[in-house]
Amino acid sequence: GMMGVKRQMQVNITCDHRIIYGTDAAAFLQDLAKLIETDPQSLTL
Repeated sequence: GMMGVKRQMQVNITCDHRIIYGTDAAAFLQDLAKLIETDPQSLTL
C-alpha cells in the first residue's frame, strides 16, 4: 500500500445521560460531521 496524508479532525462530546440520550448526541455528531464535510463556511461567525 501507499502512505499518504489526510486531513482529519476528532470531535468528542460529553453528556449527562439523565438529560441527553446517547442516540441524540450521536445524531448531533453525525449532523455536525456532514456540515463540516459539505459546508464548513456555514460554521464561521
